[in-house]
Amino acid sequence: MEKLHTYDEAALLLKNMSSAAIALLGSALAVWVALVVVSITYIYRRVPSVTLPKVSLHKKTIVVEDDRTPVDAQEAQYPNRHETAKSNKANPTQNKSKGSKTAVPAAAHPLLLNTLKGHNDTVTGLSFAASSDHLRLATSCLDQTVRIFKLDDLAAKSFHMIRINLEREQAVGVVFGKSADDVIIAAAGASGGTRLCQYFVSSEHGKQPEMKWQVKEAHGNQFHITSLAAASAAGRPSIVLSCSNFNTNLGLWYASTGKLVEMVNTNQLVNNGMAISPDGRFFAAATFTADVKIWELSWGKGATDTSVKVERVMTLQGHKGAITSVAFNHDSTQVVTCSKDQTWRMWNINVRYQVSEDPKVIREGKCVPFEKGVFYTRMDLSAKGVLAATVGPQERNLHFINTATGELVEDVPLAHDGPITSIVWAPPLKGRAGPELLATSSEDKKVKLWKSPVSI
Repeated sequence: MEKLHTYDEAALLLKNMSSAAIALLGSALAVWVALVVVSITYIYRRVPSVTLPKVSLHKKTIVVEDDRTPVDAQEAQYPNRHETAKSNKANPTQNKSKGSKTAVPAAAHPLLLNTLKGHNDTVTGLSFAASSDHLRLATSCLDQTVRIFKLDDLAAKSFHMIRINLEREQAVGVVFGKSADDVIIAAAGASGGTRLCQYFVSSEHGKQPEMKWQVKEAHGNQFHITSLAAASAAGRPSIVLSCSNFNTNLGLWYASTGKLVEMVNTNQLVNNGMAISPDGRFFAAATFTADVKIWELSWGKGATDTSVKVERVMTLQGHKGAITSVAFNHDSTQVVTCSKDQTWRMWNINVRYQVSEDPKVIREGKCVPFEKGVFYTRMDLSAKGVLAATVGPQERNLHFINTATGELVEDVPLAHDGPITSIVWAPPLKGRAGPELLATSSEDKKVKLWKSPVSI
């Protein structure tokens, strides 16, 4: 009996020990679970969120005419008001530019005429065309559309707009051809390469745009077009100039047919930009090097002779850094260049280059403020000689320079909420008085219309 009693005590002791062990194990498990939850919460709060890629629903290629695109009246009068106020509060001295007469924030800038909204992605290109009675503005966008706005009243709350939807392609460039009815589009597909195509967009109400021609993989199936330009020589075919910065090629095309005139390789590692003169005689490239090469298109002698010869005729030398942008003046006698050396130069190219006479620098200036890493990146020259330029490396500020005096006359800080992607002056419009008109586009999905601060 004594022995049995001893066994019972042992069993009871063993039972009590098991309960204690189970309780201890349960406590340890609870602590472990708590640690895991805390760790996951900490990691979730510390690691930045991941943005999933956009999924596009590919639509059939359709054209919608005479849509009405509204503009935000308050945004047109006071754009970027929240962003600018926040930026100025954080750094109240950042908008002060040395040498500038004015440095008015874009939130209430008097030069801003209107803001065109409605684009759903980065606006990649701009082009103006003037006819006898109206002004058109074409925009290309990564949302797979090209829009053509009729700008009758620059202060209007909405504009008549024609929209061209591209099928499974992003619009990376747009330019008008011979007239305001001819629209040439550069469209990039997901599989590589860029398609060039031309639409006839009639001003007649109710008539749908019609595609006239297309060139698939214009710069090859691995290379995209980064910009377009066009010009028309008197009595000669209109020419479209396309630029690729991947294979450093410049393509010359007949705007009416899409036939290739010639593919020119700049052999300069990277093409930052290009320009064609208004008369269609010269074109130039802004490249990785500090020199600017200029080519000439020499046409046949007779009026019916459409043969053309392309040859390099001039080189602009003097900059000390890579060329970021280049533009011709209204009569094709002068060229403006911008460089990473933080300077801009105006050149006279109306020289006897046939006998080796070099182009001459007429005027030059520095980017303001003249600080490390600050330089002009994109620019365009108006018919009256006003240079509009974006300031890098952020490309959100806008400068207006009077090339007649070399003076910076207006500084627009934070002109857009994102980097400016295109900048172009409107051609003079007969019968329309007032200052010259500038359009800018950006990654912020907006197009803004500005008036020139210079009256010449």
